[in-house]
Amino acid sequence: MSPAALDHRLEGPSWARRARAQDLCTRSLALFRALGDRAGEAGCLTDLGIVHERQGRFDDADDHHQQALRVYRETGSRIGETIVLNNIGLLYQRQGRFDEARQHHHRALELSRAFSFPGDEAETLNALAEASRSLGDLPRTVVEHDTALALAREFGYRSEQARAHDGLARVHRDLGHIDLAHVHARHALDLHTTLAVPEADEIRTFLGGLPPTAGSS
Repeated sequence: MSPAALDHRLEGPSWARRARAQDLCTRSLALFRALGDRAGEAGCLTDLGIVHERQGRFDDADDHHQQALRVYRETGSRIGETIVLNNIGLLYQRQGRFDEARQHHHRALELSRAFSFPGDEAETLNALAEASRSLGDLPRTVVEHDTALALAREFGYRSEQARAHDGLARVHRDLGHIDLAHVHARHALDLHTTLAVPEADEIRTFLGGLPPTAGSS
C-alpha cells in the first residue's frame, strides 16, 4: 500500500459513511459482548480500529486494535492476531513510527509463516518493505518486496503482486535503476488497472514522471 493510499480523506460523503459505519460497529460490539460472542467482539473491535484510523483518530484506532489483539490472543485465533498486528503496523506507519511498525509486521510475519497463511505473509512482507523504505533501508526494501512478489505469484494474489511491483518501481527509482523502475511500474499499472483500484492513477503518474530508459530515444 502506497503512502497516498494510506492518506484517507475525511470530507464529504466519505465522512458521513464512516460515521454511520462507526455507529453500526459500536452497536454490533455491544450486542456481541452481551451474547458472549468473542469472535464477533474481536471483529467489531478490528472494524472500529479501521474506522477510527480513517477518521484520523489514531489514539482511538490504536486502543481498539489493541483490544482486538487481546481478544484474538485469548481465544487462540492466530489469523485474527496476524491481521490485527498488520493493522497496528500500518497505523504506526501513518504516524511515522516506522521502527514500531516493523516490530508488529515482523511478529505478523512469524505467525503467518508458522501457521501457513500465505496471503497474509505476502501482505506482511510488502508492509515490511514499505516501512524499510521509509527508514531509508533500500536494499532490505528490495529483498522484502521481491520475496512478497514471488509468494503472491505462487498463490495468485494479484493485489499483493501489484503492491510489490509498485513498491519495487519506487525503490528502484530511488536506487537509480531506471530500467527496472519502468518494468515494475508497468506491471503494477496493468494489475492495478485490472483490479480497478485508485493506485492505478498513482502509478500512472509515477510512470509518467520517470526518466526515459537507457534504450529509449
